[in-house]
Amino acid sequence: TFGERLVQVTSFGPTGVVILDHLVKINPDVAVTTIDTGFLFPETYALWETVERR
Repeated sequence: TFGERLVQVTSFGPTGVVILDHLVKINPDVAVTTIDTGFLFPETYALWETVERR
């Protein structure tokens, strides 16, 4: 329905990652964005990097 207009916004919390996992199975090219305040936990940045590689 949304085609290329769909954008997933995530804070890389558990539910956001699950939703993202389902979305990329449907459309591997789905756009993903987050708000990086510069104050995220190091673990969040590590997860972000892992998700990007996947």
